[in-house]
Amino acid sequence: MTQKIISMIYYGVSTNEIMKQLNITKEEFIFYLKKIKEMGYTLIKKEIKGEKKYFFRYGYDEKIHCINNEYEPEIETEKFRAVVISDNHLGHKRDRIDLIDNVFEYAAANSIKYIINTGDFINGVTYSDDIINRGQSNLEQIDYAMIKYPYDKNIKTILLLGNHDAAPLYEEGIDIRKIIENKRKDIICLGYRFAKILLNSESIALYHPFYIGDTKQYENDIKSLYNYTNLPKIAFLGHTHNIYRNNKLDFPMVMVPSIYDNNSKKPTGAWDFECSLKNSMIDEISLKKLSVDPKVVTKKTYYNKIKKM
Repeated sequence: MTQKIISMIYYGVSTNEIMKQLNITKEEFIFYLKKIKEMGYTLIKKEIKGEKKYFFRYGYDEKIHCINNEYEPEIETEKFRAVVISDNHLGHKRDRIDLIDNVFEYAAANSIKYIINTGDFINGVTYSDDIINRGQSNLEQIDYAMIKYPYDKNIKTILLLGNHDAAPLYEEGIDIRKIIENKRKDIICLGYRFAKILLNSESIALYHPFYIGDTKQYENDIKSLYNYTNLPKIAFLGHTHNIYRNNKLDFPMVMVPSIYDNNSKKPTGAWDFECSLKNSMIDEISLKKLSVDPKVVTKKTYYNKIKKM
């Protein structure tokens, strides 16, 4: 029944006509609409020539999809620690669930309670030549990701969504954020493109640009998103698939590598991030560059003393 209603909405059938053709009551129709929304579809209700119709909202809208994009983790000591990963591209024919498993095992072994994921969680079926099953729908790929992405009751994933995650929005009006919220309580989904992790009075920026640029452009983007005040103490960026840090900007910017076989010379990897808090302010940052294949190994450690503003 749900799929029939989705199809009828897609073809512009009015609300009354849907109920008439399917012989369902208004209450039953509302019940199925709720189910459709739980599937991730974003619906808009309009009245056209006296007839009420529902439409799917297509595309990314920052006013809608970049809200509630802040999260304040629980901090038991004066330190916050997380493993930072990005660009899993789940559903890609070269995705690497085994490497994400390695990250979870590393986090568990080191009592790390948070994994920060800076986007492109799924691959999206737009890029159909690269997906595992070429006949797969966006919803099927999202379900695949929900099943395959590791689970540990002691670990939360703080997830920012990227441009690949937005593809179902553009194509079908499917908001992956809603599906994740319904199906995985261990994943804290902070919306698309930009988010903040709040640590007392300060913050960490998460950014997944929807274009290829340079670090100066990305820095300006983040400043703009912060309205040029109370800038982050550090920013983690997905999308580039690179692994490096830039300390020559107004705040340290860290590129987070992918965790899938991206068919390029860019290596997979992750960051072990830790910051200490002093008088409710981020005082010092430690960054360990991690290799994740075939197991997690620390390649190099960097320390940043935070400048006082």
